Amino acid sequence: MKRILSALVALVCLAFTGIAQECPYDIKWLQGQGYSTASEIKDMKVISLRMVFAEINNVSSVAVSEGKKVHVEGPNNFTGDFYISQLSKTDQSGNVINLNGFKFTCESKGLALKEYGDYTMTFPAGFMKVDGTDNPQFSVKFTIEDTRVFEPIEFQITNVSPAEGEVTELRSVSFQISNKNSLDKRLYDNLGLKAGSRGLVEMPDGSTKDMLFAGEGVLTDKLGWEFRFYKEDGSGNIVYEDGLPVVVPFTEPGDYRFIVPEGTILLSEIEGGRLYTNKRIEFNYTIKGSVPEDQFTDEKPVANPVPDKTYKSLERFEFSAPANYSIALPSSVKNFSLIFDGKQSTATPSISNGIISVSFGKIEAKGSYVLRIPEGAIEFSDANGKKYINRTIEFNYNVDPAASVEMIEADGKVTVYNLAGERVLDNAPADMLRNLEKGIYIVNGKKQAVK
Repeated sequence: MKRILSALVALVCLAFTGIAQECPYDIKWLQGQGYSTASEIKDMKVISLRMVFAEINNVSSVAVSEGKKVHVEGPNNFTGDFYISQLSKTDQSGNVINLNGFKFTCESKGLALKEYGDYTMTFPAGFMKVDGTDNPQFSVKFTIEDTRVFEPIEFQITNVSPAEGEVTELRSVSFQISNKNSLDKRLYDNLGLKAGSRGLVEMPDGSTKDMLFAGEGVLTDKLGWEFRFYKEDGSGNIVYEDGLPVVVPFTEPGDYRFIVPEGTILLSEIEGGRLYTNKRIEFNYTIKGSVPEDQFTDEKPVANPVPDKTYKSLERFEFSAPANYSIALPSSVKNFSLIFDGKQSTATPSISNGIISVSFGKIEAKGSYVLRIPEGAIEFSDANGKKYINRTIEFNYNVDPAASVEMIEADGKVTVYNLAGERVLDNAPADMLRNLEKGIYIVNGKKQAVK
C-alpha cells in the first residue's frame, strides 16, 4: 500500500514538470556536526544552516543518486548549489548502514550560512528513489532567526526628501540619520534592515499598504535609507520593464503617512558594541492634486453616536448633514477608518435617505477610538447647490463595558418609563439618561440600570 501511495504522489507531482511543489514526504529535519548528535529542527527555524539531515518517515527505502545538488536561495540575493548524499550511519562493527533519508552541507566560503532571513531549498526531480519511485521536484523553506536583542532608541532624522508637507506626487521617501558625534567620530555600523522588513503607507482612504525599502547605505557622514514605490506582482515581486524596476507614484489627492515600523533599522555601536534599532518613524504628506482650495470646506457632518462620550459598546456610525447643507458620497467611495491601540481597521460607507453609515462590527474592547474620515470622502452641497469636499475629519469615542449608560438606538433617541409605568423621557437624546436619578428604568422597551 505504501508503494502505491508513493507512486501516486510522484505521478501527481510529475504532472507539473519543472515546477517546484511543496514537499510531498513526511520528513523529520535535523542539524548538527554529525547525524548521531544532530538535533531536530523545530518549525523549520534555525540559528544557522550547515549540515542538514532529512529522515523520511513511513517509507520502506530511500536510495540517493550521486552528483545531485539542492539549489538554495536566501537573503541579499544569496544563491548556492550543494551536493546531496545518502543518509547513513556506522554500526558498532564499523559497517555503514544506509538510512531512509538524505543529507547535504550548506556552506558559503567554508562557513555555515548565518545571514538572517528565509532560505528556499529546491530539490531536483529524481535525486532519490523513494520505495523505488523517483521523487518529484519540491521545495522547502528554512528561516534563520535573528536572536540578537536591539534596543529601540530615537534617532535624529535629517535630510528627509521630499520635505514633509504638500507635494504634487510621491515617488519615494528617503531620510538619513547622523553618524558622527561631537568629537567627529563614527557612532554606528549599519547592520542593514531586519529580514523581511517593509515600510507602511497609510492611504487617504484609511487603508494601509506595505512597501519595499529600495536601498540603504552610508552617505558621507550619515546613514541613509530610501523607500521607493515600486510596482509589485501578486506574489510581492518587483515588476521590471526593460531591465528597470517600475515605479508607480502616488498621485491621488489626500493625506499620506509613511511609517518605518519599530525594529526595522539595525545598527551596532562602534565603541562598546551595543545593538540599537529605531523607534517608530513617521513622515506626513498631503497631495493637493488639482482640487481648488475654494472647493474644500471645514464643515463636519453631524455624527451619531455623539463623539467625545463613553459608551458600553459601539457598532454602527451614522452621519447626517449639518444645517443648510446636504451630503452625499463621491462617485469614487473612500473607506473610513477606525484606529484603536495603534491598529487601524477600514470599512466602506454607504448612504441611504441622506444618512451616511459605516460599521466596523461590534466594538466592546475598553479604550479610546478615533474614527477618521479621509479628505474628499464626503460631498457637501449648500442651499444654492454648490458642492464642496471635506478635509480630513476625526471623531473621538471611548468604550467602557462597565459604563452605566449604554447607547441603545442608532439615532440616539430614547423613550423611558420608570417601573411605575410613568413616562419620564419621550424621544429624547440618549445622553439625557445621565440626568436621571439612579435606578431601574424601561429604556426603549428594555430594562436598564442607571447608576
